[in-house]
Amino acid sequence: MQLLGAPTIEFCEKAGTGPIKRPFYALSNFAYLFIGLIILKKGQGSRLSKQFGYLSILIGFFSFIYDASYTYFSQLIDLLGMLLFVNLLIYLSAKRFFLFSGRKIIFFQFWAICFGILTIIYFKSMAGEFVFGLFIIFAIILEFLLWRKKKALNFSLWLQGVGVFILGFLFWLPDALGLFCDPNNYINGRSIFHLLTALTIYLLYQYYSLQNSHE
Repeated sequence: MQLLGAPTIEFCEKAGTGPIKRPFYALSNFAYLFIGLIILKKGQGSRLSKQFGYLSILIGFFSFIYDASYTYFSQLIDLLGMLLFVNLLIYLSAKRFFLFSGRKIIFFQFWAICFGILTIIYFKSMAGEFVFGLFIIFAIILEFLLWRKKKALNFSLWLQGVGVFILGFLFWLPDALGLFCDPNNYINGRSIFHLLTALTIYLLYQYYSLQNSHE
């Protein structure tokens, strides 16, 4: 697979020949920019707000590059943005659960992400979604264990964030599989996924802000 070749997943909106290959998808990525700026303003310079805010902006930028260029390399960059975000959640939960130093957690996460990217490159197809899913499952398990230990405040807010993400995935899946598709419509499954996952980022920021405030 050539890095500048076509991605392994086509999605509903067909790539054109203009400077922005998939404009409908690309436009919806501005939701991440919007949420990122809101978080940065609301957080007033806090470390957590910078982590969530800048990562949200980075996810939107990487996803926009993917939709604009429509290459396998930009697909990997898009996946990297999502992997970085879910690993932020794992980092925040792992610090509360294992009581390890931040450096040790980041060390293990760095190699886990590298292994994940290499796995995606080797197996191709929908391997990226599979690897991303494994990271999500690990993040969910960690947070449920914290809830069981009564170390999770306002857990309903976390459930709301996860619920919105699942809803977004339910819109994303038929778009990715071509089951429900209108390539000429601004509102499509992947665009809705972008909007809902941007909201997920905001809800999870609120949740982890509460955890930080009571440490």
